[in-house]
Amino acid sequence: MINKEDLVKLRKGEWEFLSSKMTLTKDGNNIGYSGAGIIRQIKQKCFKYIIFASDLTGTFEDEFRHYFDNKLRNGEMVPDSEKYTLTTIEGWASSNLYFININYQKNGSIITGYAHELVNVFDHTEELKELNNLNEINKKCTETHSPKLYNAIPRIKYIFFEKLNFPANLPVEKSSSIKGDEHYLELGMDALKFKTPKYQIELWRENKFTEYTIKSLVTKEKLDDFIEDSSIECLEFCLGRYVPWDIKIVYEGNIERTHIKQVNRKIKYKVAKPPLRYEHSECSPYFEELYKKFLKFILEDKINSTHSISKYLSEIYNSFNLGFNAQVLTLPVQIEGLLHNKDFDNTKKPDKDLIIGIEAIKTLVDRSKKDLGISKEVFDTFNQQMRYLLKPKNFSVPSILSLLRDKQVINERDKNAWREIRNRKAHGEQLELTQENINYLTQVTVLLYHLIFHLIDYKGWYTDYGELGYPIKTYPKDLQKSSLD
Repeated sequence: MINKEDLVKLRKGEWEFLSSKMTLTKDGNNIGYSGAGIIRQIKQKCFKYIIFASDLTGTFEDEFRHYFDNKLRNGEMVPDSEKYTLTTIEGWASSNLYFININYQKNGSIITGYAHELVNVFDHTEELKELNNLNEINKKCTETHSPKLYNAIPRIKYIFFEKLNFPANLPVEKSSSIKGDEHYLELGMDALKFKTPKYQIELWRENKFTEYTIKSLVTKEKLDDFIEDSSIECLEFCLGRYVPWDIKIVYEGNIERTHIKQVNRKIKYKVAKPPLRYEHSECSPYFEELYKKFLKFILEDKINSTHSISKYLSEIYNSFNLGFNAQVLTLPVQIEGLLHNKDFDNTKKPDKDLIIGIEAIKTLVDRSKKDLGISKEVFDTFNQQMRYLLKPKNFSVPSILSLLRDKQVINERDKNAWREIRNRKAHGEQLELTQENINYLTQVTVLLYHLIFHLIDYKGWYTDYGELGYPIKTYPKDLQKSSLD
């Protein structure tokens, strides 16, 4: 459980936790150390744990030395059997740990190591039973004091140690004061709140952090599978950037599960090209619509915790922070992967003109094969190749893009920009940082978003990065009005 004081310390990189008993065990067997210890945040890089161990369970200490000492070769991954799990009697835990250090002392051992994420699962049931009994005695029991209704609405709360940019449409009261004077309240437009069919979404920000909450509207027991991952994927799509969380708290029934994670804030994840740049509150309805459409789409995948489209987007958003050359390498390739995704199979159906044209060619060749001396084997091979051209999985990317252009999904400008960058990079050409190449790159960014708009059935405002000044336009209404003046 994290309180306000912990929150401030975590943000500063100064958090620490004293435990009366910590245990470190090797996964899959009984070897381990236990004793009092401390977990200390090392700035904002990682958590260092120190165990003052008096107990050694399992085999002789030499057999407990880390796998790396003698067996692991350069370049070899750490096997699961050689990883460790850390637990504390107070509920904190971390798994998949390695690189531990053991310092043997006369009266015990000091074990140190590092973790990047800690998890705490707290069950409020007994606490609430006592509260419920107390209220029964006082005959003032209310619904909200019933243990089965603790946190009756399952929800997830994320905390980011940065101020995220989103189209706020609600004011937030802020308390301020000048030394020696009374406190006063001020209002700032720093919150956004809306509902999807199954969730209530809340975003609000202060100077140094942002809070993001997803509340279930349709269940009082358990959250949907994958919503923890999907809610972050959805936020990243709407913000157009990678968004690493620092704290995650999940409430289900009487269980409160807290995760704290170390994010390297020296890496600035602030380079963003959202589908719609959020310049004023009038953009908020379109932010909501983008969010709803994307969330509904990715939650239709009941197998993968991370949707395939989110994986492509993740690669693209990471490239935004690595500069121009990384973007021109990554963006066209990820779009190519996106187009070969099964979600585009329905789009790849050949249009009537292509089918009519191929049938006409087949008929012409069939009538002329005797005059031209074409053997049956050659004619059969020809027919096979014609059928091959009509199979969706065999369409080339330029062919798919041409079909999508004809179906008014994308425009000619952005299709040509993809071809220009992709072909030049495929032939080893180094693209210089010129206005023309920047224009191509921003047009390919628009192409990416138009493809996703089509998949999720979004219609509304978007930012046309392919036009100087980045004007706001409407998809698909303004699709053919895109130009570069």
